[in-house]
Amino acid sequence: MQVKVISNVTYSGINNQNIQRVREIQKAENAVNSYYNSKGGAVKEGVSYETTVPDSISAGLKYIHGIEKQFNGTKFFLGTVSYGQTYGNSTDTNFVINPYFLERLGTDEAVRKQFEEDVKYLYEFSQRFRTQQLSQGREIVNQGWFCDENGNWGGWSVSKPVNQNSVLQDMTDYAEKIRQEKLEEQRKAEQELKGYFGDRFIGFSVKWLEEEIKKEEVTEAEETMSDSEKESESVSTSVGVNVGKTARKIAAAKTREQLRMVISEIRNDMQVVKDGMEKGYCDESEMAKVEMLMSMAQNRMGQVEDREATPEEENMFAMASLM
Repeated sequence: MQVKVISNVTYSGINNQNIQRVREIQKAENAVNSYYNSKGGAVKEGVSYETTVPDSISAGLKYIHGIEKQFNGTKFFLGTVSYGQTYGNSTDTNFVINPYFLERLGTDEAVRKQFEEDVKYLYEFSQRFRTQQLSQGREIVNQGWFCDENGNWGGWSVSKPVNQNSVLQDMTDYAEKIRQEKLEEQRKAEQELKGYFGDRFIGFSVKWLEEEIKKEEVTEAEETMSDSEKESESVSTSVGVNVGKTARKIAAAKTREQLRMVISEIRNDMQVVKDGMEKGYCDESEMAKVEMLMSMAQNRMGQVEDREATPEEENMFAMASLM
């Protein structure tokens, strides 16, 4: 007996409810197969489902992908981030866009124009803020912005002192002074951001990593400061590779040009990891991950065609690049 069960599911690739629906269908397929196997037959064609991306979402994805190319040193992600949370990597200015804002970006020209102006302002603000921090002896280790479903913006900054040893000494004597300096830095940043965004401003979180040092860790650091220059583990930063995202991009690449783009990004990751290893931010395991991804991409090069991508392929590749 041959049974065919068809269920059409609209799956944008970014809607958690739709993702769950697809998973439920896959569970249903397994259950149906198990039932008919127990009866001595199998469902030959199984449960099938369609994956489609609405035009408005596709347009929004393609638009964001273009914005990322326009501003060097930025990374765009899809997700929901609230005030005080951080996301992304340590080398770029990260932008997290709420998935429910995509449709507006894909259909409303006025919203697009405002979004591009916002990104340009935040990109320039980030560059100024990073330079300002360096002039004050601090290094940004993670920085970014999040846009909610209504187009409102918030952001974060995580930094550490360039000269850690002197700061450890300062903390034993001037802990309250350091806290007040951080709050003043946050106040000034929020004042400028509020001046630009007005009611669309959510907040700007400033975090100084040395605040996490416990009193006993400071005491221990003081005892070993004369013969050790390494940073306290509680204030160290790290470099990591987003293996899942890169692997999805490799799988989504249907043309050699798309794959060349991924390989170029992997080479950049290799350099970042190499620099991170020299600074003690990561170890050989991160390099092994990058080398594995490079091998995957190079092996796939012989499986894709040397042609222009179709609109659907461009949308799927863009979606993989942003997830």
